[in-house]
Amino acid sequence: MSVNSLLGFSQKGPAVIDLTEDEEYGFRPSTAVQAMQLEAITEYNAKLPPKKKLKGTLPEIVASNVFAKTIKEKVEPKKGAKVPTYNMTKKFYNIGFVDGS
Repeated sequence: MSVNSLLGFSQKGPAVIDLTEDEEYGFRPSTAVQAMQLEAITEYNAKLPPKKKLKGTLPEIVASNVFAKTIKEKVEPKKGAKVPTYNMTKKFYNIGFVDGS
């Protein structure tokens, strides 16, 4: 199984796939795959145009042993701007032992 299929990417675009509901799989994806799924979802949601954000936003999946860290990055101000602006980005990391090895 490829990483793109685990992340839910298809020819039409990303989709959320819960592998725990399907009896065929019977396992939970690794924490690394869950972190990649969450990063793909947040990246997709950030790139949506404002008109499609209400209907086209993908929900975040429930992930075990994954830590989300919000990073605040200062953006270079334009000429004449008095108030600095910041970009807020999320990074996802594994917690503890990965996949019981």
